[in-house]
Amino acid sequence: MFLSKLTKKYFRTFFYSLSVTLGIYIALQELHQNQSINRFILFSLLVLFIYVVEIFSHWRTKSSKVEINLDFDDEINELSHLFHKLILPIGLYFSIVGFGFYNLRSSSLVFLLIAVFITFFVLFVNIRAFFDHKLRAQDKTHYVYDLIKFLIFFCLADVFSNAANNFTNNLVLYAASMIAVTFSLIVLMLWRYDKVHLYSLVYGSIASVFIGIIFFLYHIDRVVNSLQISLGLFFIFYLTSAIIHHLVMKTFSRGVLTEYVLVILIVIAVTYGIA
Repeated sequence: MFLSKLTKKYFRTFFYSLSVTLGIYIALQELHQNQSINRFILFSLLVLFIYVVEIFSHWRTKSSKVEINLDFDDEINELSHLFHKLILPIGLYFSIVGFGFYNLRSSSLVFLLIAVFITFFVLFVNIRAFFDHKLRAQDKTHYVYDLIKFLIFFCLADVFSNAANNFTNNLVLYAASMIAVTFSLIVLMLWRYDKVHLYSLVYGSIASVFIGIIFFLYHIDRVVNSLQISLGLFFIFYLTSAIIHHLVMKTFSRGVLTEYVLVILIVIAVTYGIA
């Protein structure tokens, strides 16, 4: 009885999440294996259509308590919701396409698509909770937007790393691009916590430059492959983001710093060690 009720409740969410994930995979296959740009565009538009339809259907049946009036001073920040619920997932899609371009036949793409399916499932649950004004469910699934940002970072780190390996003369440019992506994602995280201040932007700048330097140093030696580099940078990004979170929430201490620095050094060492 419980399983039947649970299946009925989340079947639609499961269906849409699976459709988006399969659509991404088929689009990648059409572009990189069958070399069909037209079919790639077709399936890309289909993925976007599926996503927009799901959002629109929830918007049409939204609770009367959810008032969308484009008043940025009220309880609902429409600009933030528009960006996180529409633009950010589209950014994730393009990031995955870039990752798939270099890793279409790699088993890592399978694991990434599983992560994408889970992400979109939680995202659709969060969007439904938002429009139904179910605050408890919305708060429990709000972490999905940070998850999307981490996936975007991982995918783009791999894309820039592969590009840097193919075009070595542009290493500085790709390192600078890595800095820009890191800073943008950190600012988005600060925005979600309503902690965009001068000092938090300084923290974000330091973390972004640090990751850009690590990216540059990884490619100077070229001891590790692009997937290992993106994994190493991903963990560093996660840890630096956690440190910034502690700083802006005023829960940072010397012990926390020591712990995170040690973990960062271990991650870098392990990344080189498995090369």
